[in-house]
Amino acid sequence: MRMHWNGEWVGVLGQILVACEGAPLVIEPDEVHHNSLDIMACLEVGNCGPRFKVPPTSSTPYRIFWPEAYFSYTPDTYPHGKLIPLEERLSNTFTLQVQPY
Repeated sequence: MRMHWNGEWVGVLGQILVACEGAPLVIEPDEVHHNSLDIMACLEVGNCGPRFKVPPTSSTPYRIFWPEAYFSYTPDTYPHGKLIPLEERLSNTFTLQVQPY
């Protein structure tokens, strides 16, 4: 996830993921894909992760960045295909509502 900070978009949170790949999600031309995302992250210093590099506020704009989204997918090579342009791998801007867990 990236946030707008000091005039530029910077990385603030990378989820901890298991290193495995599944079948690709295929979105056909003119098709729209909707999804929701729950983010679990630490705000304070301590023994937990992932951790926000900068504490979120309700007015900070964020975007989700997909580092790997392809026009076509070839599982036996890396990279797995031709990447979709960066501007098409970024979500719309949004703000976070921080709630204690």
